[in-house]
Amino acid sequence: MACTSSRGIIDLNTRPREAVVYLDGVKQGVTPVQFEYDFEVPARLEIVKDGYFNEDELLNQAWVIREIRKGNYTEGHYMIGQESTNSWMISTFRRMQKKEE
Repeated sequence: MACTSSRGIIDLNTRPREAVVYLDGVKQGVTPVQFEYDFEVPARLEIVKDGYFNEDELLNQAWVIREIRKGNYTEGHYMIGQESTNSWMISTFRRMQKKEE
């Protein structure tokens, strides 16, 4: 990674929209959603929507590197922890699979 900061922003979109996003069990909001993440602290990402299978991923440095390789990484100036800092953003998308009824 070119950016030295371990803290950045995850910008997460889903299809369908309005899925609930949890990071280590703490609600981050509904998609589309942005939240802060520090890749030095592995965290469990869960995406939940009624009628769809839950998405469950481990966020860590390897996850960030995979997203960089997909072209989902941008460096810039972002508000992290209520301060403006030079950091990064991962903009990623998840297509949720509908459960059979």
